[in-house]
Amino acid sequence: MVVGGCYRSGTSALRRMLDCHSRIHCGPEVKFFPDFYSRVNGPWDMLHFLPSARTLVAEDDLLEVIGSGFLELHDRAARAAGKARWADKAPENILYWRQWQLLLGDRCSSSRS
Repeated sequence: MVVGGCYRSGTSALRRMLDCHSRIHCGPEVKFFPDFYSRVNGPWDMLHFLPSARTLVAEDDLLEVIGSGFLELHDRAARAAGKARWADKAPENILYWRQWQLLLGDRCSSSRS
């Protein structure tokens, strides 16, 4: 489950409710997409992982590779919490719906409210 919305709209309360569910792990916010898409500007750009990785493959390919690791972290966190499913909550998730669809593939259902 992916939760997004406006800041100060109750998404944190929803995250806590989801995490209380016996089968859903919804940990604290992980700023994956803002970090993934941030650009380091300056003479030391190539000393940072993502700017240098962007020189190797197209951005969608990089998202697939790095994003699969992000999904695996969610899977492992859910298992460590003894839960079968996970949810990611960050208000800005709404801005990255296309990227979530790419990462989740057929696990993604498009039910927005």
